[in-house]
Amino acid sequence: SSLSHRLKPVLIGLKSFDDEQRQLGALTELCDVLTVSSEEVLVASFSCEAFLPPLVDLLRCEHNPDVALFAGRALTTLADLMPPRMAVAGMLRLGAADAFCAKLMCVEYIDVAEQSLQALEKITSAGEEHAGLCMRSGGVQAVLSFLDFFQTGVQRVAVKTAANMLACVSSKQDVVMIKDALPILVNLLSYGDDKIVEHAFLGLARALKAICSCMARSKQGDALRDEYTSTILSTKMLDEMSKLLQVSEYGSINSSLSTASYY
Repeated sequence: SSLSHRLKPVLIGLKSFDDEQRQLGALTELCDVLTVSSEEVLVASFSCEAFLPPLVDLLRCEHNPDVALFAGRALTTLADLMPPRMAVAGMLRLGAADAFCAKLMCVEYIDVAEQSLQALEKITSAGEEHAGLCMRSGGVQAVLSFLDFFQTGVQRVAVKTAANMLACVSSKQDVVMIKDALPILVNLLSYGDDKIVEHAFLGLARALKAICSCMARSKQGDALRDEYTSTILSTKMLDEMSKLLQVSEYGSINSSLSTASYY
């Protein structure tokens, strides 16, 4: 196809690791091509097997933020446009979750961090299997750690992404992985933006459900149950969540939450 023909020199450019300017030009052209392509065209003509390895390698670039930014942008677009079994599954096998999380745990360039958040939102929205892998790469802590650095719209993406991952908590190891992020979400329940509050509430509700399920399944006795209980009580999540579940004296909902979240 014409797209395959156009992409051949782009792929060669991406693999030109001795010529960074050529790589950057190839990344820019790839992003331009992806922006105007449909899912149908990409499925027929784009080789994830060929393009994903160099893109994930370039995402890890630390000394040139433009290279990391455009690699992240290309991966985000692919995660958005292509079937998850092709693009998302492929990039995660190559370590993209760890790479995006690393950009968020050490924010040197705000545009690269914002692109990483956008990518993780697309990836975690592609299915619980993919969201769970991101969560186990430290994704919940990563998307919430530097929340104050970002504008409100980006903060919404970050908290929504955290909520996506918290739907996948299923073991003691998962609870250990996410528990340090829970106080951040509790604090967000009193935030001034309703959408951020909603995503924080959903994330906490999902985490709470998962922790309770782990308690019910636990075969290790009272000590582990006490640990789970301590995780819940120390964050004061129940107290803060209950404040958003108010009803008026006439029995109507008196909450900023949507009806779906409330019930």
